[in-house]
Amino acid sequence: MWYGELVNVSAVIGEISPEHTTQETRPEYIHPDGLLNFDPYLSDFKPEVEEDDYIPLPENDETIDGLPIFLLEPKNAYVLRNKPATLLCRAANALQVYFKCNDVRVDKTVQLEHVDPQNGVRVVEAELNVTRNELDEYFGGRYSCECYAWNSRGRIRSQANYIQFAYIKKQFAQQPQSATVEAGRQVIFRCSPPPAAPPATIKWTRNGVTIEATDEALVLPKVGLQDIANYSCIAENIAGRRESDVAVLSVYVNGGWSDWSAWTPCRCGSQTNGKRRTRTCTEPAPANGGAHCRGQAAQGDEECARCQTGKENNDFLNKISLD
Repeated sequence: MWYGELVNVSAVIGEISPEHTTQETRPEYIHPDGLLNFDPYLSDFKPEVEEDDYIPLPENDETIDGLPIFLLEPKNAYVLRNKPATLLCRAANALQVYFKCNDVRVDKTVQLEHVDPQNGVRVVEAELNVTRNELDEYFGGRYSCECYAWNSRGRIRSQANYIQFAYIKKQFAQQPQSATVEAGRQVIFRCSPPPAAPPATIKWTRNGVTIEATDEALVLPKVGLQDIANYSCIAENIAGRRESDVAVLSVYVNGGWSDWSAWTPCRCGSQTNGKRRTRTCTEPAPANGGAHCRGQAAQGDEECARCQTGKENNDFLNKISLD
């Protein structure tokens, strides 16, 4: 009887032998934002930052299958002429954090570690500097790096990030153009920055002073004489600064008539006959080459017209007699 039970036990052990067991595959890369999809016990977890250096972790201080968890992943970076790109990676519950670039482990990774005083969790941080020479020596396409965090339960891998040279070309794709417009009209200056990595930001200057506009199109809704100035577009990134050609804004004002004056007696020398009224080209007055007002500056009734005609004839006759 005992022997039979032993046989049955052996059969059971055979059924669960390593050849017949199946293990649930776990993802090689687990991002902190995706924890709730894998562990329902974390659904009520709401991290609260108490201090600037506090790192929120699940309340049970555990990760999926005991794997490390990324607290900071490296981002795309740029190498300057004399300054390397710095990649940072931070993980909790890790024994080691390191980088692989182009599928090759990098030995010069600097690793720092500490225990978070808030929860006693081990945190490991890795730093890697990628120099211009390393990019020059690599001919396999885009230079990419990944961060790995490892402990006795396994490892996780960050998303790939790319490192490239930072630059900014000299020639603008589109330069702002000078403009001459009538007062009250809208003016749009357009500027497309030079090719650059990372993409250049845009700002505008007015007579050398920076203004608030940061778009490729500088819109001046209703220009006036106060807007007459030199405008320039500035393109800038970590690699340098470029300034466009100067766009000169000229604003002219066409003359405008004032309201008619009240009717007044029409004087012809010492006589008064009829009535007249006047207006002036002062609202606004012509400026910066603007056109003068068209039309009559004075109006009178028929009696005033006859009076004025007679006065003109008398003036003409007097002029002849004097000659």
